[in-house]
Amino acid sequence: MTGGIRAGSGFASRHRVHAVALDAGTDTVRLWRPDGELVEFPTPIAATRPARARANGTAAIVDASGPAFRRRLPRLTRRRRRGFRIAATVPACAGRAARGRLETALRALNRAQPVLLMEAPLAAAAGAGLDTASARPCLVIDVGVHGSEVAVVAEGRVVDAVGCATGCRDIERAILAHLYRRHHILATPNAAWQAFHVGSATVLHLDGDTPVAVQVSGPELAIEISDPTATIVSAARRLIERAAAVPGRDPLGQSAQLVGGGALVPQLAQTLRDELGADVHVPRDPRRAAVRGVARLIEEADRYPQLWGD
Repeated sequence: MTGGIRAGSGFASRHRVHAVALDAGTDTVRLWRPDGELVEFPTPIAATRPARARANGTAAIVDASGPAFRRRLPRLTRRRRRGFRIAATVPACAGRAARGRLETALRALNRAQPVLLMEAPLAAAAGAGLDTASARPCLVIDVGVHGSEVAVVAEGRVVDAVGCATGCRDIERAILAHLYRRHHILATPNAAWQAFHVGSATVLHLDGDTPVAVQVSGPELAIEISDPTATIVSAARRLIERAAAVPGRDPLGQSAQLVGGGALVPQLAQTLRDELGADVHVPRDPRRAAVRGVARLIEEADRYPQLWGD
């Protein structure tokens, strides 16, 4: 996707200019403004888990984010007396009651204006550059902070999805435990995230001490994160087996997409490739794939009129 949300003709012209893409994650709230600017701020409340309960947590995040949301969109709130449309991600495994709570929170935030709840794997697939309207199914593996979802996306919707309560924090704890056992170093929780960004070289910020650099090899890292990754692999296998039972729904016919913060773990994509026997692609900036995808689908609203309703 290039550019931001632009005005157009036909159906989309009634929504694009004043439509905001929202991804309220358990770690960061991300807003894609109509002028194409991405706004981010830390989630203002403690995160919840497991993955199946994330929609409830998202509703609470939206409630708590109201002041920050309005502060970051001052021109929209002044110009649009009746509010502005919001397209927000929702976990694919969320039930009807959880989705209702999230929709209520968004309407309260947005002067009772209609909202669109878009399943996060669908948004992430669009953000990864896939043609989500295609009948050809694709596997999306979204590894978030406190939970993961594996979904099959085709024909502009999530065909099937499986959630699990394993996420980046579980992988982080496994890395920290290994560093303590192997190197006798007690690191702060944020230290492990450095490994996700810079590969196998981990910079540990010790409490009140000089930072220490420790090298963790790829194979060593793969062994240490094997327990949490096994849960994610198991969820993916269950979904693939269910999809294989339906003719013409092979989700491994094209590259699986690995998105979310977990995609930054150097060894996770390779582990999934080995275990699933499939190509696993990590798109650019995988943490922002979902909000980028929502913005793209708003921009291409003429192709997806069924999403908005009128």
